[in-house]
Amino acid sequence: MNRHRTSVRLQKQYVEKFRNKNSFNELSEIDKYELTKFIAPLITSTDTDEYAKRFDNFMYEFMLAHLEQLPTLKYMKGQLILTAELLEKKSAIPQIQQKMSLIKDIQNDSFWENMSILTMENVRKELRDLMRFLVGGDNQLVILLPW
Repeated sequence: MNRHRTSVRLQKQYVEKFRNKNSFNELSEIDKYELTKFIAPLITSTDTDEYAKRFDNFMYEFMLAHLEQLPTLKYMKGQLILTAELLEKKSAIPQIQQKMSLIKDIQNDSFWENMSILTMENVRKELRDLMRFLVGGDNQLVILLPW
């Protein structure tokens, strides 16, 4: 976040609180509220890749489902695994090949044992730019994800 933006400066206490990655290790109900109420509105994107933005949205919903232990958690996990499987099938693409270790890890049960918000954020950052490779010829995503 740009610290020079007025909106960011107005929420300085929350921005500073969550600047440290360790603050995401154990989020209280108050932390969740503060992130939703004060931090989320500050996040802006100039990205033009619609598929990457849809994946971002999916991952943010997945993180929320993880935090709140929502019934959709199992389904979303399955969708992320399916996405990794589809990416693995396109391993000839150099950008996908560079992320192959993570793509394979997502498909292993051991990856999910100590899942954290930070791990999920890393998955989001690493895979978001690969979503364009899952687009079919008619500009439709190959898989039906809630994003």
